[in-house]
Amino acid sequence: MAWWGRALGGTMGFAFGGPIGAILGYVVGGFFDKGLKKNLEGGFSPNDRRQVAFYASTFSVLGYISKVDGYVSPHEIKFAEFVMERMSLSEEQREFAIKLFREGKKDNFELMPVLQQFAKECGNRRSVKRVFLEIQISGAMADGKLDDIEIDVLRTIADVLGLSREFPGILESITSGSAGSSSGEIKPLAEDYKLLGLTEGATREEVKRAYRRKMSQYHPDKLVAKGLPEEMMEIATEKTKQFRAAYDRIQKNLKARATVH
Repeated sequence: MAWWGRALGGTMGFAFGGPIGAILGYVVGGFFDKGLKKNLEGGFSPNDRRQVAFYASTFSVLGYISKVDGYVSPHEIKFAEFVMERMSLSEEQREFAIKLFREGKKDNFELMPVLQQFAKECGNRRSVKRVFLEIQISGAMADGKLDDIEIDVLRTIADVLGLSREFPGILESITSGSAGSSSGEIKPLAEDYKLLGLTEGATREEVKRAYRRKMSQYHPDKLVAKGLPEEMMEIATEKTKQFRAAYDRIQKNLKARATVH
């Protein structure tokens, strides 16, 4: 992480500002190394600010959602640890993420100000916001179900991020995929279409356009350039692999059907 230092504490929180800066100030303290001191004295670059906001918001909001139904399940904790593992965090960075998660679980955690600042830092970078929302939905789904209060919180997140219209499709894609993998009730091909934001009646050209759009939205290098922390690249890369696999299966099926007819 370009903005990372050994000890961030109140100094980093003060430099960043806002409710996210306050969280950073709460969860760690002490000193900071020379590289971070120089960075703070010169201020954060816009991309640094977006990466800080994404990192701090991701884990603190995951903590909030895990507690919102009144009980933090082992599955929700494991999901947060899974995200940390996929980011290949150092021991120190992992400890920082855990503290952010715990901060989000506190009764006095204020969700709206954090979301509003995160949305402001992201600007019009909708793809970065979508990745954030998908992580939160997956975290809420970690225990295998979604309570009404969790859906309300997820809808609030989508509203603040300007993703209200996309929310139903994103939610269905993640929840149906989870249900299909566990129960086998949903056909894999139907899941593939949903993953690309399509129905099974889509034409070959519609499938191709949807695939290209998804690959463009979730291209790891583009997402990092827009503010996704570099440590999140593996998650974005995995997403593009899912799109590619879904596209290949759909195309294979369409070709087979065309041969038969």
